[in-house]
Amino acid sequence: MTEFNPSAAWAAGSMVSSTADLDRFFTALLVGKLLPPTQQRQMFDSKVVPDGKWTPNSTYGLGMSSVKPSCGTTV
Repeated sequence: MTEFNPSAAWAAGSMVSSTADLDRFFTALLVGKLLPPTQQRQMFDSKVVPDGKWTPNSTYGLGMSSVKPSCGTTV
């Protein structure tokens, strides 16, 4: 039980979990253990977001996003 409501952080969904749970989930998601291959590819098939609509130099897909800061590394 927590007194902090993470839904204040936009799409957090009021999920209460541990860092170990989150690590286990994202590891399974990113190595392809949760989704069929087609859906896994679609998740990473992100599109460029027009500047001014979100963060400059960013892409967004089905739950995944990336941004390229001034250092040039995509994160």
